[in-house]
Amino acid sequence: MSEPVVVVFAIPGREDVTGATLDALDGPGGASTLTCERLLFWSAPTQPIAVPAGWRAHWHEQAARGSVAAMGDFVAMLDVVGDRDLLFFEDDVYPCKNAVPYIARLALPHVVHFFNASSPMHPYGPRKLPPGGFEFSQALRIPAAVVAALRDTPPTSRGRFDGWDLAIGMCLHRLGLPLYQHRSLVRHVGFHSMWNPGNDIARRLPARDYPGDDFDALTLPAP
Repeated sequence: MSEPVVVVFAIPGREDVTGATLDALDGPGGASTLTCERLLFWSAPTQPIAVPAGWRAHWHEQAARGSVAAMGDFVAMLDVVGDRDLLFFEDDVYPCKNAVPYIARLALPHVVHFFNASSPMHPYGPRKLPPGGFEFSQALRIPAAVVAALRDTPPTSRGRFDGWDLAIGMCLHRLGLPLYQHRSLVRHVGFHSMWNPGNDIARRLPARDYPGDDFDALTLPAP
């Protein structure tokens, strides 16, 4: 089995938050303790920001924004991931202690969701998704087999206000694959939606069951 890959998906306009996310994932989040590749996937017309030691930047030249462009970017990112398990983070999160090695060690066959902002919260464990998919993709673990299925049946966006969370969920629904809801291991620190930059979402995206920055994820029992 090949090693997983850690990917932070980033866009321009919030470089300070992106840099802080990389540092947090490496530091308290524990990504720097892994031997696998750590990749910044930079979707922008301009060159990527400087990345910390141990990271590699992949520049996907993209001038457009919005959900259609974002979905194309996501599919391009899956091609870079290839046949590896994907540890996916948006570029505006802060993890609890050792969240990344914990996520890397999970051996679940499902897409695992580590950000529970729904009210009421979704119960933990696998659940069948409705045709409309799921919301909030701040942190996901996507097994290699599901990466391959998503590449073979690419997610599509229905319109301007569909993010890749909804589109991935719709794809999982079509494939008959569940989503595994885990307790939140990251909190959201961004101010604007990645696929709808004018949408100020920070105040309405709390991780309702986030255990705190000092909580050590490696103390959790395996689900």
